[in-house]
Formats: sequence, structure tokens, C-alpha cells
Amino acid sequence: MCYNVSLSLRFCPSNLLAVDAKRCYATGRGIQPKGVRIGDDADFKVHTKGAGQGDLKVQVIGPGGIDERVTTRKIDQWTYECVYKPTKPGNYVVNIMYSGDHITKSPYRVDVGPFKQTKIVAYGPGLEGGTVDYPANFTVETNGETGALGGSWCHVVSRSAHLTKKITQYCHRQ
Repeated sequence: MCYNVSLSLRFCPSNLLAVDAKRCYATGRGIQPKGVRIGDDADFKVHTKGAGQGDLKVQVIGPGGIDERVTTRKIDQWTYECVYKPTKPGNYVVNIMYSGDHITKSPYRVDVGPFKQTKIVAYGPGLEGGTVDYPANFTVETNGETGALGGSWCHVVSRSAHLTKKITQYCHRQ
């Protein structure tokens, strides 16, 4: 016995592109082990260039297993900005998933410290981003406090896979 079978196939090359979550990485203060305090905007960026098209899911679990609210915003084709605001001191876990898989180094463990009132303020373009071999200018106003600066100068170290650079920035009270 023979059967006539008509088959219709639709070929979509875009469906065949693999997504590799391990090609994604995150940067920023909100995923550092220390330095975030209650009430801070704990921000970080997720970079997805070269990982393929996928869906980003970010979950922040606070002390006691409570899910913290996370705001995620796509800022360009390959970069997302994420922000959470810790409400209690203690250990937080930041899970960053891309198309269902953890990105490189996820989950992140963040030890959130208690709120601290301070008069020290830092501002300027050097705190927002930078370019290799160009100064990262910023201002620190101590307003009479020394805080973690320990004196009138601060030492900034920048490291990446392709670059290790030391910058010494002298902060003078004006």
C-alpha cells in the first residue's frame, strides 16, 4: 500500500541562531560583594553582545528569601540597565538569566550594609563611564568628613581582561 503525502516546510534561519548566556556579563555596583547600603540605588548593567537574541530575567532575593523589586531598562541593542533598592541589611542574591540560563558569574552574592548618613559627595563624568588612556575626572567633596578616603587622596584601580591601569586621583578641598 502507498500513500501520497504532501509536506510543507518553512525554513527560518533566524530560529536556528543559538543563544549563549555565558557570553553575557554584568558590571556595576549592584553586583559587588560589598559597598551597597540600605536605600542605595544598587545599579548594574547586563551586556549581551555576541550572545544571540534572548530574554533577560533578573531576580534579586533579599534576606529571608524575599523577592526585591528590580527595574530593568534596555539602553541599547546589547545592554540592559538594572536597579534595585535594598530595604534590609544582610545577604542578597542577584540571579541574572538570559534565555533561561545563568550568565557568567551569576548568581552574585551581595552583602548589604546598614544605612549610613554621610556628607561626602562624589560627582562628575569620570564616575559615569570612561575611555582607555583618557582621564576619568570626578570631584569628591568631603564636607569635613574623611569616611573611607582615610585622608586627602583616593586611589582608583581599574581592571579588565585587556587592561590593568592605576589612576591616582588627588582630591583637594577647595
